[in-house]
Amino acid sequence: MNRLSQDALIRIVFVLIGFIVGVLDFFLNGQLLESLFKAFAVTAFLFIAELALEIRSHQKRGGEPISEFMRHNRNLTGSLLSVVHNDLQRAVSVQEDKFVVDHETLAILSYDTFWRLLVERMSAGHTLTVQTIHSCAIDVWIDHPLGVSLLNRQSEFCKRGGRISRILCDRSSFMKEPVKAAAEKMMDAGITVYTTIC
Repeated sequence: MNRLSQDALIRIVFVLIGFIVGVLDFFLNGQLLESLFKAFAVTAFLFIAELALEIRSHQKRGGEPISEFMRHNRNLTGSLLSVVHNDLQRAVSVQEDKFVVDHETLAILSYDTFWRLLVERMSAGHTLTVQTIHSCAIDVWIDHPLGVSLLNRQSEFCKRGGRISRILCDRSSFMKEPVKAAAEKMMDAGITVYTTIC
């Protein structure tokens, strides 16, 4: 059942309860106007109580829109959000003094955001030096869609007075073509590059 039908069902039940109270009161007292007032008062009380409970429940949960959406949308959309939300929770872990992104696309996207924030910090008159090591797949610098953005952000960082020193680790005893190509792109962006065997 989706949210609209659940809410509609609750409202119908409230109206029916008010109607039953009004009918019972009419049979007991025989006063139509007084019975209608009592039916209205009971129905209004139920609606106000439901609203108060919903507000209280929302305040206790702290307004978790993702959980709320999944609970009220048990269809394909809610299921998709549930899967994506669970993947994100597994992909990002927070530790005492750091966080780890264990998902290739999110890791690269967060890295791109990291460099955007560093460029913004440079705009505020700070001079920064970044020392970094790249020891995983080199393809992010060669053919990944965000590779160009990463290099542009790092180039902008260097143009604003920042310094970047990067060590590229390779597993072979000689530098392979992709590592050479990545190193050249980095040097063109103003990055000091060192290579080593890992």
